[in-house]
Amino acid sequence: MFVETEKQLRLDIEQKSIRDARRNVAKARYAEFKETYDSSPDMFMPTEFTFVDIPAIKRVVQSDGYDVSPSIFDDVFDKLPALINEWRSERRVDLARILLESRCLPGDVKPDPIAAEKEGILLLATSLFSSCTEWDRNSPVEHGIYWMDNMHTHFSDASRRHPPFRKSTLVSDQRCIRAIPEFSEKAKQLVQAAGLNPTTATSRDMDALDARFWCKDCSVVKNETQAVARNWRNCVTHLGFHGLSSWKDWEVLADGDRATIAAKENAATALETIDWNRVAMSLQGKAVDLRGFDFKLKIEALNPLPPQAVPNNSDMSASTITSVTPR
Repeated sequence: MFVETEKQLRLDIEQKSIRDARRNVAKARYAEFKETYDSSPDMFMPTEFTFVDIPAIKRVVQSDGYDVSPSIFDDVFDKLPALINEWRSERRVDLARILLESRCLPGDVKPDPIAAEKEGILLLATSLFSSCTEWDRNSPVEHGIYWMDNMHTHFSDASRRHPPFRKSTLVSDQRCIRAIPEFSEKAKQLVQAAGLNPTTATSRDMDALDARFWCKDCSVVKNETQAVARNWRNCVTHLGFHGLSSWKDWEVLADGDRATIAAKENAATALETIDWNRVAMSLQGKAVDLRGFDFKLKIEALNPLPPQAVPNNSDMSASTITSVTPR
C-alpha cells in the first residue's frame, strides 16, 4: 500500500510538472501571437492567464504523454482567431447576464442575455460595470468603471491573475466584474442632461457629443480649489468618490464656458498627452484628477494661473463655485 501511494504521488508530481510546462509554452506562444495579431477594432482579448482556461487549450494541456514542445499546440493555434471570437462572444453574454441580473427584482422573469447582447445592450452609455479595483483600497488603479468599449483594459491587465468572472480574490463573495444599478441610473441622468435618449444612446454617441458637465455635488462644497468641467466618462467614475445617496445632479456647461474649457484643454494637450476620462479642467486652466487632487500640467509652468474665474451658469453663484472635494 505504501509503495503504491508513493508511486501515485510521484506520478501526480510528474503530471503536474508536464501540465505546468505546457501552460507556460501556451502562454509564450499566445504572447507571440498577440504581437502580430491585429485585434482592432475589437480589443477584447483574453490575457495569458485566462487564455489557458479556453477549453481547446485545456485539452492539450491535460492530454496524455510527455510532449512539452510548442508544436503540441499547432492544431489549436491554426484555429486561434476563431477561438478568440468564440471567447469574446461568451464573455459578452456573461456581461449581458451580469447587467440584466442587476436590474431584476425578486420574482421578475429574467430576460435572455443572448438576445439582449445581440440587441446591443452592452453598447449603451448606461450599461457600465465596476471592477474589483474600485473596492480594493490598496489598489493604485483609480479607474474602476468600465463600458464594453474599454473593458479590454481590465481584461488585458497582466497583473490581474484572477479570472474576472469568478469570485474576486480581493473582496470575498464578490464578482470581480459586476453591475451597480445606482451608477447606471446616474449615467442615465448624464445622458438626459446632454439631451439624448438614455434607452438608445450609446457610449459612442456620448463620446461624439463631447459635452462637459459641472458636478453639482462638488459645486456646493467650499474649499481652496475651483469648479472643474468633466466629460461624461469622467463624471461617472468620479461618482465613486461621492456618497451616491446624497449626490445631486449634473449640469451641462453653457456655451461660453464650454468654449473656454475647450481652449484650455487644447492648449494643455498640445504639450502633453492627457486622458480627459481621468482629468478635469477648470475655467482658469487648473487640472484635477478623479478624486479632485491637483494634476500638474506642463502648461501651468509656462502660464501662471489667473485669479479665480466663475462659470457663466446663471444658477451657480460665485459663493458656491468650487472644485471637487478629495474623498
